[in-house]
Amino acid sequence: MKALRFLLFICVMSSCNKYPEDVESALSLAGENKGGLIELLEYYRKEDKQKYEAACFLVANMPYHNTTVDTMPTHEHHLFFQQENLEYQNILKNFSAEDVSYGKLQQYDSIRNVYAMKFASLPASVVGTFANDIQKISGDFLKEHIDACFEQFRKNPLLKKLSFEDFKEFILPYRTAEESLDMLGMCMRQFWRETIESENIRTSIGQFKTYVEKMRWLNGRIKNNMHLGMYDLLMPKFKKDCFNITTWTCDIFRANGVPVVLEYTPQYRDRIRRHYWCASPDSNWIVVPYTVPDNNLLEDWGRALQYAGKVFRLSFGVNKQSPSFIASESEYVPKTLNSALIHDVTWRYHQTVTLKLPFDSLTSNHLAYLCFFARDKLQPVAWGKINKGTVVFEQVPINTLFFPAYYVGQTLQPFGEPFILVGDRQTVDIPLPFTKKEKYRELIVTPRSTNVPGLFYYGIGEQNGKETMILFRKYPEKREMKGLQNNMQGGCIVASNCLKGPFDTLFVLKQPPYPYLQRFELNNEKKYRYYKYESPVSYRHANIAHLEFLGEFSPGHVCLPPTALPVFSFDKSNRNEKKLFKIAGTILNYWSKPENAFDGNWETYVPASYVGMDFGTPVYISHVSLLPRNANNMIVVGDTYQLLYYCHGWKVHDTVVADKNFLLFENVSSNTLYWLRNLSNGEEELPFFYYKRSGQIFIHEISEHAGLFVE
Repeated sequence: MKALRFLLFICVMSSCNKYPEDVESALSLAGENKGGLIELLEYYRKEDKQKYEAACFLVANMPYHNTTVDTMPTHEHHLFFQQENLEYQNILKNFSAEDVSYGKLQQYDSIRNVYAMKFASLPASVVGTFANDIQKISGDFLKEHIDACFEQFRKNPLLKKLSFEDFKEFILPYRTAEESLDMLGMCMRQFWRETIESENIRTSIGQFKTYVEKMRWLNGRIKNNMHLGMYDLLMPKFKKDCFNITTWTCDIFRANGVPVVLEYTPQYRDRIRRHYWCASPDSNWIVVPYTVPDNNLLEDWGRALQYAGKVFRLSFGVNKQSPSFIASESEYVPKTLNSALIHDVTWRYHQTVTLKLPFDSLTSNHLAYLCFFARDKLQPVAWGKINKGTVVFEQVPINTLFFPAYYVGQTLQPFGEPFILVGDRQTVDIPLPFTKKEKYRELIVTPRSTNVPGLFYYGIGEQNGKETMILFRKYPEKREMKGLQNNMQGGCIVASNCLKGPFDTLFVLKQPPYPYLQRFELNNEKKYRYYKYESPVSYRHANIAHLEFLGEFSPGHVCLPPTALPVFSFDKSNRNEKKLFKIAGTILNYWSKPENAFDGNWETYVPASYVGMDFGTPVYISHVSLLPRNANNMIVVGDTYQLLYYCHGWKVHDTVVADKNFLLFENVSSNTLYWLRNLSNGEEELPFFYYKRSGQIFIHEISEHAGLFVE
């Protein structure tokens, strides 16, 4: 065999019909693996033109892929999950995902304990090692993989509209990122084939989503802190990052004929964090996003993914327009963008234009960057090419605040003021997200001439005039927190003199609570021993951050001063008609962490459906004070705050200690960008604009208030 491979190598090297240049370049790095790869290429060149092109694509790009050190499941782990898979097919398959949420699987609860005990007896996962694909991945492995992918491509109804070019990225890759290849495509097909078996992409994703949810319920008692390859998807959610989960989902989907790619944002517009997700074609064959395994096509667009900043695809094929190729030899490239495999796909997610900015800084760099705010630093999220006094940025989303900068050594240096391309979605002549299958020709704009109806360049430069500000938050309400508060509508306060009930309903939340401590009067005319808050749905978390039961002084109980309600005005009058006390009792032990509602820490919460108190003997409770789960980003009395404004860099306006639940600042430089810092607690902060009739407008809300920026 070695002699045959050597002869093949000699023949190819002496032939006039050499491989494509990028394939030749890759083979020169293959070392002892070269002969096997040439044998593969020669086999397909004779047998199948498309498979030959596919093999060339994989080989040419293999030098850019490798396996990093990782932990992988042992043989015993594989057997464990295969047994669970049989349990699923025999018992859980006929239940819906909603049955898990509604607690209809509790009759099988003992099975969870059995599997937790079995898992605890398994050996530790094994550690893989670094290896570059071009030197490690054999021709035999690639042949088996390519043949299996073409079996899907040519016969699977899910792929009947997939072009060959898209096939090379959506199905053909044998890996998505730097995961171990110990779990081959064949293993994934065998494990998932009874789960992912639809002729519709959305249905296939739904089957996968349901399977994962039910298996996570089955494994809910398992304690594990090691990665287990694709089995990470089936374990409780702790320590399971979105990159790892998305990577393995892409591998699973491709092995089972579901076209998919991995896409990500280096940073959200309103959160200092990155996020990874999947993207697959919808029924119109437009590629749309979804965060696995909890969502299907576009399901989390409205509440999450639409707030992504710049968006990139992590492909198998290299992009020679990526920073790692364009940068000069000595130029520093930030880690988040330093990959040969990233492709800009922001045009699919936002209305975008090509922007030319003046650049007169002296540098040998080839690249400049658009950055997002990241507290005390800037986060590069997009690159542009420097050329003859300008820098060109492609796919720049409108209604997004950017800070332009370039690197001096490894330090970012601004070369212009922050700016926004402000546009009304209804008037800007640019396609909306997910309305085009192919990239459109972008409009070119400059700070002086946008030439686009309804689009304006808003730069933040010299400021004139003074402003009086009343501020209520340092960071906007989080979307997920608003959702949790909405889920509390219908929650109630109930009471009884018997622990097992029946309970009388004394109060119902008729609307979602605000993210502040609020006081509610109960419809109560008698004394009870047990009082509690109940979630409106039995399986839903209470999400109570703080709870106090209030009444008049009761000699037989511990009576304490109640926590002061928030103050949002200068009025110092007493709003309470009568003196109320916080009545203390023994916390009812419902599920997990009921003490979080009474610990005085407003950033903890109760993750159970009920929370309440046993007062020992009946007591009359007339009111409750309630704070829903929140991130404590409002103004907190006693904390020290600092207001900064932007004028050729951040400048401090004033530092104050809050004595109310709002802050008053006078003589502030007007019509610029502001940043409120809490110097006492917390890390979440976001710049904002301020208009008298609208108050604070945080930077992720620009599109909702576009008219204010162009008046």
